[in-house]
Amino acid sequence: MNPCAFLVVLELQALKIYLEAAKQRWHPAFSNTGPPYFSPFMKTPSIFCIALAFAAISPTASTAQEIANSIDDWAVNPGVQNSENWTYGYRDYTADGGAQDYNPTADFILFAGGAADGAWNAATQQWSGNGWDLNTAGAAPWTVLLQETTHPNSEGNGGEQWTIRRWTADELATITPIAITWHLRKNNGSNDGVTGAVHVNGVQVDTNTIPGSDQVGFERTVYANLRPGDTVDLIHSPQGETNRTDGNDASSNWMKVNLTIPADPLQPDGTPFVPVSADDTDSDDLPDDWEEMFFPDDLTKLSGKDDADNDMDGSPDLKEFERATDPTDPDSDDDGLTDGVETNDGNFIDENATGTSPTEVDSDSDGIDDKDEIAGTGGEATDPTESDSDGDGLEDGDEFVRGTGPNDDDSDDDTFLDGDEVAAGFDPLDPKSNPGTIVADSMADFSGEQGKLNWTNGYRNFTQDGGEINYDPSADFIPFAGGDVGGAWDGTTQQWDGGKWDLLQGGGPWTEIAREATHPNGTNSAPNDEHWPIRRWVASDLTAAIPLALTWHIRETNLNGSGVTGSLHINGVQVDALALAGGDGVGAIRTFYANVNPGDAIDLALTPWGLDADGSDGSDGSAYWLRIDSYIPPNPLQPDGSPFVAANGLPFQITRLELDLEGETVTVFWPSTNGRVYAVDKNTDLAGEWQEEVDEVLATGEETSYKVTLPLLPDGPVPERLFVRVRDVTNLQ
Repeated sequence: MNPCAFLVVLELQALKIYLEAAKQRWHPAFSNTGPPYFSPFMKTPSIFCIALAFAAISPTASTAQEIANSIDDWAVNPGVQNSENWTYGYRDYTADGGAQDYNPTADFILFAGGAADGAWNAATQQWSGNGWDLNTAGAAPWTVLLQETTHPNSEGNGGEQWTIRRWTADELATITPIAITWHLRKNNGSNDGVTGAVHVNGVQVDTNTIPGSDQVGFERTVYANLRPGDTVDLIHSPQGETNRTDGNDASSNWMKVNLTIPADPLQPDGTPFVPVSADDTDSDDLPDDWEEMFFPDDLTKLSGKDDADNDMDGSPDLKEFERATDPTDPDSDDDGLTDGVETNDGNFIDENATGTSPTEVDSDSDGIDDKDEIAGTGGEATDPTESDSDGDGLEDGDEFVRGTGPNDDDSDDDTFLDGDEVAAGFDPLDPKSNPGTIVADSMADFSGEQGKLNWTNGYRNFTQDGGEINYDPSADFIPFAGGDVGGAWDGTTQQWDGGKWDLLQGGGPWTEIAREATHPNGTNSAPNDEHWPIRRWVASDLTAAIPLALTWHIRETNLNGSGVTGSLHINGVQVDALALAGGDGVGAIRTFYANVNPGDAIDLALTPWGLDADGSDGSDGSAYWLRIDSYIPPNPLQPDGSPFVAANGLPFQITRLELDLEGETVTVFWPSTNGRVYAVDKNTDLAGEWQEEVDEVLATGEETSYKVTLPLLPDGPVPERLFVRVRDVTNLQ
């Protein structure tokens, strides 16, 4: 027998076993046991023959090289974490600091429960029977992960969350080159789009954003040299082309992991990938191809042995290869820190162990270069590995711009975190401006009970009530029917579906109000009536007129329509309005100041009109909220630029007096509101200046009083007349 032919047969038997093993997720690179790929007695001619035989069946070999498939592996044990080395969870981007990269252990939140843990309850059991879901009750958060379908959550719905499919390289026995192929597409053709990314141990290695209309998506491959236990995450975020809202962000994604590496592989950005298994003819633990990228045809300059360090930066050549840094440049990313001190472990100790990435100028993506954070170039040294050094919800770079302290989570010492104040529209540098002055908040107070906390949700039938901008607040306001205790939704007597108020039946009307989401109805949708959804707050608890700040927000969540208009009304009379163009997913926050009387109805309405006042409602899904605040800043201006004069910035009506001649005092009484501060002034003839008696009288409920000392005349008796006035100085303290 021809020796070559004999060895071909022998090695094909080994190859058959090898292929079968690979199908079962075993590969000779992962184990010291099992059949060898090449026979130990193989000679050069037989190697040539084997190569020919292997090439003839290479398609089969390529298929066998796949070691993970998110779709196929899901089906093996649905609802079981760690099955086939897959785990499922999410990242709370808002809570963990919001950097591009994240801690793969601390910032990965595993979905709770599983197929064996009973019925879904959102807390300890987040497996719904066909997927992982944080809320199946028709309300935010919308974080969902199924076999292929996925949906993230946005900041506006309680915090931005990314879904994560995680594969862990527990099968590997040594560092191994891997091809990671992934796919993303939209499930519906609307909104601003979504972003997918692949992270290895929390570090982004590939990313791509698609527009909201892309229902085809893409398939791309990124390469990595993985070590045993490395984590590969496929994430899905609400980041679109222009905003991070999550309206209509349902998508599909999948990921496959393969051992097949093509010749001369290129990363998605066009850079070459050097597999760790490349030829090493000088046996220095560095691939020849990588060495020759820096020193063509010279393998003597770099070495992976004996801590050789060509550029003397404190990072040995072998570590430079492992971390993809430049072994000829002491500072690969030109951020002023040598590669050796940038330990890339996310733990800042000092300038000699920074924890930063040697390939990123701004490792924590907070807008400040690593070296500047360490040196305190902006005025304060901050942690270069934490985008939010003080954990207040504001990135360090943003804090320097705003003037807040990047190492002080409460810059104005008002007991509220700076980030919370900014998110709610307050001034983090003004101790009087904070969420503690909020009287009512449509998002925080939202419920399925009409009248709760003075909120009622309803709508106006613009077509049927006369079609004027202003309306009768009683006759023209239609409250949604039903509520929490009204049974199952039917669209007529019960319009609460468990998460929102909704009229929709069949093809319309599309009128709905959720915690933040909303949709009007247009003349083009059944029953061809224009509906304005309305959030109404009634000043039922007031006992006297009081100045209030009415802060409201509007934005589009479906960016494909012609726009919408937000309209603020007091007792049916429009006091402020703003029209948005189609595609405006950012919108605006506006504040209108009003002297609100007891029983006044404050309405925030949404109309289907865009900039062209078109009454049709195509793709008019939006978000809006209303907040009522007792804080009035100094010299307040209305949205149109006109000044606002607070009613109780003027003299109050004093309701009664109690004179005590013996004690030489007079007690003054006036109506008041808790939380307000008053000043009392006196004058004997109105011709001279008012004399301030006191400027810090705290309200004591619905009525407050103060005992004024009677001024004595030069000869001793009290004056014939005494004038007293009371001023509200709450916002002047």
